[in-house]
Amino acid sequence: MDQLNPVVVIVGFFAALFGGGGGATIIVSLINRKAASATRTDTLEQASARFREEVRKENNELKQEIREMKEAFIELTVVLGDLGPKFDIHLDLEERVRLREALNRARLVI
Repeated sequence: MDQLNPVVVIVGFFAALFGGGGGATIIVSLINRKAASATRTDTLEQASARFREEVRKENNELKQEIREMKEAFIELTVVLGDLGPKFDIHLDLEERVRLREALNRARLVI
């Protein structure tokens, strides 16, 4: 009789735990923790979604701005290319070379 039956010990432990209200406290505490964790997770997910949306919006705005700058840059290179021969008579050789090289670099970029 000096040895206790493990099944009796386990059953007795749970009976004492749940019978005295301690079990209910533990269960309520676990449920509250899960609810608080779920609320924090939802809040983080919402903040993350808002952040991603803001980044997408800003990215789209920047893409549009880059498109507009490229179009203006293309137009400028075309106009300068067309006017280049008219400038040639007023420019010395070094200036003409600089103008042509700059236009060629600009065309390579676009």
